[in-house]
Amino acid sequence: MRGDVLAPPVPVPGPVVRTVLGWAGVVVLWEVVARTALAGTRLIGTPTAMVAAAVEHAPLYGRALGVTLGEAAWGFLWGNLAAVLLAGLVAVLPFLERMVLRVALVVFCLPLVALGPILRVVFGFSDGPQITLAALAVYYTTLVPLLVGLRAVPAVWTDLVASYGRGRSSRWCGCARGPRCPTWRPGCRSPSRRRSSGRWSASSPGPSAAWAS
Repeated sequence: MRGDVLAPPVPVPGPVVRTVLGWAGVVVLWEVVARTALAGTRLIGTPTAMVAAAVEHAPLYGRALGVTLGEAAWGFLWGNLAAVLLAGLVAVLPFLERMVLRVALVVFCLPLVALGPILRVVFGFSDGPQITLAALAVYYTTLVPLLVGLRAVPAVWTDLVASYGRGRSSRWCGCARGPRCPTWRPGCRSPSRRRSSGRWSASSPGPSAAWAS
């Protein structure tokens, strides 16, 4: 028998540690490149300078962040409410489904940057354009899962509701509640990134400001 002692296994860092080390390496490389190859060009700032500016102007950034999150939240609320109302309309009047989906898709595909100046002229210098764009950015991704949930309602359920003399509105309020909820939740989560971009498109200077002036 050989008396060799097996070496202990080398510990392998977990995925979280590897992710942190990877991002730390990117930040260090960014800092080095900005201070050496791109020094004096003003193309990109260094991470340390950005952190220092954020700390120095923390009250200003805090107020701006609060306003942005508030407008995005209102847009998220109104956009999802519009999606619920449209889905309810389709549930009561199924022959309108194709038209509602087509119009909703056309409005959803309109570029937010192009709508910003128009909404600025319509609403003036209020929070209306920001909230409207945030709502337009989220309603379609909630409407589609709701309609999918409506289609998932078993025919036996609707027949049971009809046997009690209830109408289509009862299908929306009662029968469809179970199937539509699992599809509604991911639909409400998916627009969270777009609503912030929609609010930013309305508030950013440039075309909007030029149009309004």
